[in-house]
Amino acid sequence: MTDAPKSVNYTEAMIATLHARYAEMGNAGLETIATELQRSVTSVRMKLVADGLYVKPESKVTTKASDKAPTKKEILRNLESVLPPSISVQGLMPATKESLESLLAFFERESAEMAADDEADEAEDLEAEAAEAALEAEADEQAENEWADEADDESDEQPLVA
Repeated sequence: MTDAPKSVNYTEAMIATLHARYAEMGNAGLETIATELQRSVTSVRMKLVADGLYVKPESKVTTKASDKAPTKKEILRNLESVLPPSISVQGLMPATKESLESLLAFFERESAEMAADDEADEAEDLEAEAAEAALEAEADEQAENEWADEADDESDEQPLVA
C-alpha cells in the first residue's frame, strides 16, 4: 500500500487567518470567516474544534410553555368554576387548548358582565327601596298632620265645660 499525500483542507496561512479572525470576532463572526476562507461555516467550526479553540455558545435559557401558560387541566378547572354546576366539563378534555382558552375567556366575560348587571340591578333595587321608604315616610307624615289638624278642629268645636 502506498502512502498517498494527504490532501490539505486548510493551509498554514488559512489556519493563521482563521485563528486570528476567530480571536477577534468570536462565534458571531463564523459566517464572515467562512466566507473569507471560502469554506462552509460547519467546516470552519470543525477546524476550530479540532484545534481546541472553539467555544460553544451558552445555551439560551428557555422557559417551558407550561411555566407561563396554564395547562389544559388548569383551564378546565377554571372553566368549571365559571360554569353553572349543571354543566360538566368532563367531555371537554379532547378539545384543543386554544378552544378551551377561548371558551374560558367567553364565560369569564359573560360572568363579569352578569356581575356588573347584578350590581346595577342591586343599585336600582336599593334606589327603588329608598324612594319607596321616602314616599311611605311622607305619607306617614301627611297622615300625622291630618290627624293633628282633625284633633285641633275637634277641640275647637267642643264647648268648654265649666
